[in-house]
Amino acid sequence: GKARALSVSGAEAVAVVGTGGTIFLGGSESWEYDLPDEAVTGQPVFGRDEGGVFGVVTVTSAGEIMLLLDDGMVSRVDVATLAAQFAEVLPGDQLNDYPVLADLDSDGRLDVIATFGRTLFAFTQGGAVVSGFPIRLTAPVVAQPLVAGFSNEGWSVIVASTDGYIYAYDPTRRGKQVPGFPLAVGERIEATPLLTDNSLYAISVSGSLQAWQLDNLDEIWWGELYGNDQNQSFVELTREGEVDQAPPPLIDAVETYNWPNPIQDGITHLRTRTGFDSRVEITIIDAVGGLVAELEMNTRAGVPSEIVWEANVESGLYFARFTATSVDGVKATKLVKMAVIR
Repeated sequence: GKARALSVSGAEAVAVVGTGGTIFLGGSESWEYDLPDEAVTGQPVFGRDEGGVFGVVTVTSAGEIMLLLDDGMVSRVDVATLAAQFAEVLPGDQLNDYPVLADLDSDGRLDVIATFGRTLFAFTQGGAVVSGFPIRLTAPVVAQPLVAGFSNEGWSVIVASTDGYIYAYDPTRRGKQVPGFPLAVGERIEATPLLTDNSLYAISVSGSLQAWQLDNLDEIWWGELYGNDQNQSFVELTREGEVDQAPPPLIDAVETYNWPNPIQDGITHLRTRTGFDSRVEITIIDAVGGLVAELEMNTRAGVPSEIVWEANVESGLYFARFTATSVDGVKATKLVKMAVIR
């Protein structure tokens, strides 16, 4: 295949996309994937967290993101299909070329932030949607999102929309606006704003520049198109405080559920998080114990993962039994009750 004109550099690594759909990071880590010659890809972004090196590349022409995991594995998330489930996809809506990495849920793993038309997504490294997302936007976003922490808020995502406004959403509050937002530029915005110190700068398509002082800005995670003032699309996760040494449960009961529930459109996402790398088998039965479906997926330690079940069944009560088997052979189960309404 043809070499891709993509590159990303950081303090500790250089990544390039080579021939045949291969990304090389530094000297020892690489990812191989199937990428047609006609595919249009966006800016690759890489980071390092407690799980190792993690990266993401958007396949804009297919509406997908490729998750590049630390062991050389590659998985894909069909963002276009997910976007159509949450909001009307209009002509011209597409996947943003510029994803962002940030630990939005404070679990020690970097998450992927991406927009598709009028929908703001965040995904875990297992391809699951981060809690609090997706967020419906008032207008499409073509610039890269930014991530910052405001006083008395968690991590918030800042997006500049084509309607001439800059919005800041707090996913911990069901996507509510951060106080003081939106900010009006007055014209269509296509360039990524700049967030530095306690100021936000934005430029419109006509070239007018606006600036705001943000007195409630506590911390900046991702402040411009390439992450920081060194133009590095490589981020490193740092965690402060003591780390709990107690071993995690094999199946996280809080993170094991299906959504939406009740199931009204025939599609639901079966989600779980395991404390160790595991194989998860999901058996779905009806209210009288009859077998309806069987699914399975691989999970990574501490990373929420999801699989889609197409519920082509009658209305009623159903149960999903999650059975996780770790690489050491330890097993655990969790039963989830689901309702189907037609």
